[in-house]
Amino acid sequence: MRVVAEVTALESQGLKFAAGQYSIEGLGLTIPTAPWSSPARQTAAQGETIRATLVI
Repeated sequence: MRVVAEVTALESQGLKFAAGQYSIEGLGLTIPTAPWSSPARQTAAQGETIRATLVI
């Protein structure tokens, strides 16, 4: 399964994205982290958007 996440930094200090901080839950299955993601880590300034692909 491929999950595409878009996160936008709204706060003045921006945000730090780390794929390891995200998990998938549903229908009795929990996957604590995605085995592959791009980007694995990225920083965004206020107003910037990060588009990340997580593959389960």
